[in-house]
Amino acid sequence: MFAQILTTSHQQAVSEAADKSHRGFDPAARLVQISLAVLLIPALATMLVVGGVGVAVVGAATVFARAAGWEDSSSQL
Repeated sequence: MFAQILTTSHQQAVSEAADKSHRGFDPAARLVQISLAVLLIPALATMLVVGGVGVAVVGAATVFARAAGWEDSSSQL
């Protein structure tokens, strides 16, 4: 009898979870998802470009410093 109670409540919980899973197809929820993508994808692209430019600047400065014969003071220890 106790197992039947657990099984019944488990089936109800599963059916309620299945009903709630359809909220992702709600037009308002889809609109929020699309608007977040439209706002965040350019921000991500900007961060990647700025990071790439920063890495290029550091790399160019390192190459220039080595070509000029400047050494890092920590390497002379």
